[in-house]
Amino acid sequence: MNEKEDEFLKRLQSMFKVEAEEHINILVAGLIDLEKNPKGKKSSELIETIFREMHTLKGAARSVNRKDIESICQVLESVFANLKSNKIIFPAPGLILFTSPLRSFQK
Repeated sequence: MNEKEDEFLKRLQSMFKVEAEEHINILVAGLIDLEKNPKGKKSSELIETIFREMHTLKGAARSVNRKDIESICQVLESVFANLKSNKIIFPAPGLILFTSPLRSFQK
């Protein structure tokens, strides 16, 4: 990698950090809301929002070679795809467990 490419990658990673922080905050807030009200009118909307945020974060992570974030997002995205299609029903208290791996990236 030449100096310009290296500099460009560093700028991308810096922008990714800000973007990832925003996505993680939205994801954590959505998971907390969903845990509080798993069967309410907003639950399917929250599941969709969480799914989309997870998908977006996964793609952004892939673009800056953050395979750690990409891998976790892929797993969580799959869970929420199954929740969306009612293939699984996840107990609300378990949803908060998803915040731990997400928050670990904020450090």
